[in-house]
Amino acid sequence: MDVQDTEAIVHLLSKHPGNPGKYNESNPGLGIRLGLRDGYLGFGGYKNSLDKNSLYAGYGNTLGSLGPLSLGYNAGVISGYNDSIVPFLIPELKYRGNGWNALLNFIPPVKMGDKQVDPAIGLSFGIPFGERDRR
Repeated sequence: MDVQDTEAIVHLLSKHPGNPGKYNESNPGLGIRLGLRDGYLGFGGYKNSLDKNSLYAGYGNTLGSLGPLSLGYNAGVISGYNDSIVPFLIPELKYRGNGWNALLNFIPPVKMGDKQVDPAIGLSFGIPFGERDRR
């Protein structure tokens, strides 16, 4: 583990384009990303768009950076959807501020069994531990 890449996550909200009022878009929650040599492990929970509690665990990594922006992904498993634990793989855009990070996650439309998952954009903030993320 690399404490310089460890980050507390505060989950805030989501938007569901084309579906106003259909989903809960206030998604408070907390998580943590534990830095590894290559990527990080992420764990946490939040109130999801179906107004249920979700817990998640997974792995994420950065694919590339340009100045304060980086593009990466998160992959793992999550509860609270379809009454079961389901896998996820979502892209993430990260903006590194001075002592904070803004995280935008993009959930594409997918079919899960007989149900369609509508697209969404999620906003969270990260609070880094260690000097490397504070640059």
